[in-house]
Amino acid sequence: MSTTRRTRNLSATFVAIGVVLTAFQPTTAFAATEQVSQPPADIGELSTTLKAVITERNQQILSDPAISSSRIQLQLFSAKSKAKVAAEYDELKARKARLAAYGQGYSSVITTFESESFKFEAERATAEITERTDLTYTTGGPPESYRYEQIVEFTKTDSGWTIDSVKPKNEGGVPPSTVVSAAQLAPAPGARKPLILGPGQVATEAKASAPNSHVPQTKPGAGPKSDQEVTLAAGYNYTAMTNYALNWALGRNGAYRSFGNDCQNFVSQSLKAGGWTDQGGWYTYDSSWWYTFANQTYSWVGAQNFHNFAVGQGRVSYLSYLNDLGPADVLQVHWPEGTPDVDHSMFVTYSPWSAGTRDIRVSYHTTDTLNRSIWNLYSSFPYATWYGLRT
Repeated sequence: MSTTRRTRNLSATFVAIGVVLTAFQPTTAFAATEQVSQPPADIGELSTTLKAVITERNQQILSDPAISSSRIQLQLFSAKSKAKVAAEYDELKARKARLAAYGQGYSSVITTFESESFKFEAERATAEITERTDLTYTTGGPPESYRYEQIVEFTKTDSGWTIDSVKPKNEGGVPPSTVVSAAQLAPAPGARKPLILGPGQVATEAKASAPNSHVPQTKPGAGPKSDQEVTLAAGYNYTAMTNYALNWALGRNGAYRSFGNDCQNFVSQSLKAGGWTDQGGWYTYDSSWWYTFANQTYSWVGAQNFHNFAVGQGRVSYLSYLNDLGPADVLQVHWPEGTPDVDHSMFVTYSPWSAGTRDIRVSYHTTDTLNRSIWNLYSSFPYATWYGLRT
């Protein structure tokens, strides 16, 4: 395996509005500007402005039209950015409609701001802000939560400060449910739209073929895991796996190294917590899977490398239907751009039956996210290809 392959597969590489969180940070006091000579009134105005636009953006996804139709904060954007933000709002509205087709929606959103800092230069300013957002589903169940670091750029005019752009602090990862990427506004021409199960529809295959031809196919699992199937099975403790993922989805376990693209590292840790044993061998070989204080295998941290290992060594089997995903299963995705490799790994942390279909939630790292619905992911990325792996 080449170094390029390793870099390519260190989890999600989808170029979108995403974020890399390197560590769990508790709520902190807001940081002051680095230039103490800047008038406090400017700092207060910028803080109020950026919180208002982020809050309104997040409300666009809500099922309640009385709240989600508000766009009064668009006036805070500069002329060159207003059209782009309006298009993002339109996409969030369309995403809400697609999600409703799968019997789901969001009833409420709560956004808090854990930290903010400002830099000023002449008539321009830059703010870094970290939000924590919790979304409640209309179907009940646990809320979806995420942390998102973003950079907001401002220009001062005669009438006050206006926003030029809002972008992720770090590229990579999966954009949150309330964020629209440039790629989502312009999906790949001719991209194949895979079909998955929705209300009243017949289940269809979750995969067409293994992403790499050298990965052997395996027979699909016998059926969905039950939420009650949490005792030891095949030597694995699925309760321990799920609890680990729930505990660390929004943070980083200091017992392990953390990576910029951390999604597969998080999945591997969760599997290890439930009894997956090391497989010895050279760290670049996809027939190996281990982690030590000094190093780890490519398959521990690379989404495609893990796929090669887990399928090739018989640790997992392909599921025929995404609706079969159960607790502690792994969901992987390939974006239409780039090579055919798997791009991102997620861990199933919730999956009861609801209204004839599974209300399946996944948790993952890079953009650290807890209990996001897979139907939400599909409605956000309708051109992706999905792989359900039974652990």
